[in-house]
Amino acid sequence: MRYDVGVDDDRRTRLRTTLLRGLIVGLIALCVIAAVFAFIPSVEVYEDRNDCLGHALGGVFAHGPRSPCQSAYQLVRTDAPIDGAVAVLYLVGLLVPGVLLWFHPLLRYALLWPVWTIVATVVLLTATFELDLFSHTVRLWPAHVFAIAMTAILAILIVVVPLGSGVFALVTRSKAPGLPRAVIARR
Repeated sequence: MRYDVGVDDDRRTRLRTTLLRGLIVGLIALCVIAAVFAFIPSVEVYEDRNDCLGHALGGVFAHGPRSPCQSAYQLVRTDAPIDGAVAVLYLVGLLVPGVLLWFHPLLRYALLWPVWTIVATVVLLTATFELDLFSHTVRLWPAHVFAIAMTAILAILIVVVPLGSGVFALVTRSKAPGLPRAVIARR
């Protein structure tokens, strides 16, 4: 049974559209910040000139006295926190559902965005995984800005969007008209 809610439905639609588009604009701003800082070399990589870890691992299987080893780290290179092209491709990929949401601001599309984000993040982490146990890294402030921006983007998309959509749907839901009141008429 469909009932007419009139102005209330239009107001709810305008509010939903405004909130979702504001969220999209904010996410675009965060993505631009993350993309800019993804290109800045800000992770210093140091390697041990004396190879003390290799010396210690070799000493596990060697017999006899062990000689002491003093670590001496030397700056080898300064890298970006992530490959810039990969970061831009990932961030643009995260914003693709935002385009659909911009033109069709429905909560069901908003609830698909976190799923898309989780899948894209797992793909990114799998494709760019690098295990380097033998070097020492120091993150400079641009790398921290990149990490904060990415954390904010993922927190908004994975936590805030579904919770906000649920709260919005709960608060602005329409009240169905009740059943007509039964009245006993005496004749």
